[in-house]
Amino acid sequence: GSYAMAWHQDGSHEFLSTASGWGAGDISDSGLITGVGPNPMNSNYTSIGYWDQNRGWHEITDGGANLRQWTGLSISDDGQSLACMDWRYSEYFVWNSDGSVRHRLQMPSQGMWSPISNERGQVFFDNFSNDEPLMWSPTEGFTNFYDLLDPGNNVYQWFSFSDFNDNGVITATALRNDGTIRNVWIEPVPEPATLAALTIGTLALLRRRQVRSN
Repeated sequence: GSYAMAWHQDGSHEFLSTASGWGAGDISDSGLITGVGPNPMNSNYTSIGYWDQNRGWHEITDGGANLRQWTGLSISDDGQSLACMDWRYSEYFVWNSDGSVRHRLQMPSQGMWSPISNERGQVFFDNFSNDEPLMWSPTEGFTNFYDLLDPGNNVYQWFSFSDFNDNGVITATALRNDGTIRNVWIEPVPEPATLAALTIGTLALLRRRQVRSN
């Protein structure tokens, strides 16, 4: 069978859904757990929403017909927005908690895009189909990740990106030109001329990058 489950700190667990095809994706600070799977009223459609410990399942959207392939489900810490990637049509959706669409992004190219978002509304997109990671923000739109890197940091071949925090720091695994594999973090490097942009929290502060390895 296919089960969506939640575990608690004391080791106990509960079944969120026992329906075939269901899966959980992310959890908010308030304990809301995102889920995606067949709509219980119409199996031809996908249900996207979250589980609440007190109210049970809450659907954000029917998610469209099942010919969409949803992945990368996430929820903001305050539970006010939920996002998901559709691989088939290369579209990224951000919904408000009332089900209205906040952002609907058409990716610049087809592919298996994997999104990582932070609480500032910025999104990092890795692409499993080709090597073209992108950054996106509501104010700046799409920017090529490589255009943001300091030219001195081109000694890495990027394998995977794992996290993107509210300060704009990205963690990743990469292969150096010397053949060693490193876990690295990539962080904005503020300069005096960009301190004003830093307070706004836009992608303008990512113009120069510094890569550190552990």
